[in-house]
Amino acid sequence: MIDRNEKKTTACPRCGSQELWRHGKNGAGNRQWLCRTCGRVFVLKPFGITDEVKTITDRLIGEGIPVPVITRVMGGYVSRRWIYNRKRLING
Repeated sequence: MIDRNEKKTTACPRCGSQELWRHGKNGAGNRQWLCRTCGRVFVLKPFGITDEVKTITDRLIGEGIPVPVITRVMGGYVSRRWIYNRKRLING
């Protein structure tokens, strides 16, 4: 949970302004912020896929394992759509 004091210490990633408004939540339920200076909407702590998960997924894709199986193996860390996009990126 983000407390009100964190808003004052956080700056917009685009322009650096600290003039922020709360701007609802995104699809994952994370608080979104609106920069009053440049209008950018952003999340303070965005979801990120770790390098370890990317390495494991890349290895499984390289072995030719089907995407639905990779999705089950990863146990919810990544979505099927993300794996298909990753596969397209790797295979060209």
